[in-house]
Amino acid sequence: GAQAWPSRQVRIVVPLPAGGGPDAVARMFGNALSQKWGQPVVIENLPGADGSTGAAAFVRSADDHALLYSIASVITVNPRVQKQMGFAPTDDLKPIAPVANAVLAVAVHTDVRARTLSELVALAKAAPDGMAWGAGPSLPRFAFMALLKKAQTSLRYVPYRDLATPQADLGQGRIQVLVTSLAAMRAPVEQGKAHILAITSASRAPMLPSVSTAREAGHPEMEIDGLSGFFGGRGMGDGLRTNIAADIQNVGAEPSVRAKIEASGQFVVLGGPAEFAAGIERQHRQVSAIASLIDLSN
Repeated sequence: GAQAWPSRQVRIVVPLPAGGGPDAVARMFGNALSQKWGQPVVIENLPGADGSTGAAAFVRSADDHALLYSIASVITVNPRVQKQMGFAPTDDLKPIAPVANAVLAVAVHTDVRARTLSELVALAKAAPDGMAWGAGPSLPRFAFMALLKKAQTSLRYVPYRDLATPQADLGQGRIQVLVTSLAAMRAPVEQGKAHILAITSASRAPMLPSVSTAREAGHPEMEIDGLSGFFGGRGMGDGLRTNIAADIQNVGAEPSVRAKIEASGQFVVLGGPAEFAAGIERQHRQVSAIASLIDLSN
């Protein structure tokens, strides 16, 4: 019957590094679900290839007591940019429940004389060599590339391999613009060395009510949601997915959980398999719009 799952320890595979936003959320939910289910829940970080490495390992394991907690871009972006993923995202990953939207934002060093995206674009056009920018991997970088392309301008791009260095560089004015998650720009913003101009989400963020969305700021080409949530393997039945989704929504509705997620620069999105599938579909459309402007594979 429905109560038979879980009958043993549950693994939550996180295809991203420990310590990041999605990892923190997975651990929060793992603890709460363990109490709810009366079974141990362990988190396994398997980072690499923007989430594809861990997702492929999850699919290969075919473990009926494993869940995947992943960013949606594993499905919406990776198939467009990676020749071999090792699995078929739409067949092998079954959406269970959305959990969080990481807020992606554009921040500028305080010396940059722009308080809106349009003012930043005007500065870029006036002096394309005058500013350098950095970005978090995948979605934030693509969104800002789309903005520059649409505006028919460019700025010097500085690639980074980690999340700590760009914050330090923005704070010290070595780069003028940083496009990444709120969590990964917090230090210079809190130190008063940088300002947030806009966020890329479709709706305003609860923790930044006065900051406009890119669409509101006249730049819908930058719109992208940093969606993440729980997936099951291809063998997981609809009934079980619905049951697990109900448990996940109960956890996400707790005010303490919501407060912790918002403190990490994400906001809670609750729903079941249908809502998660719809959110992924919306991100597919957002990524397609960006891909119509830029080449995602470089």
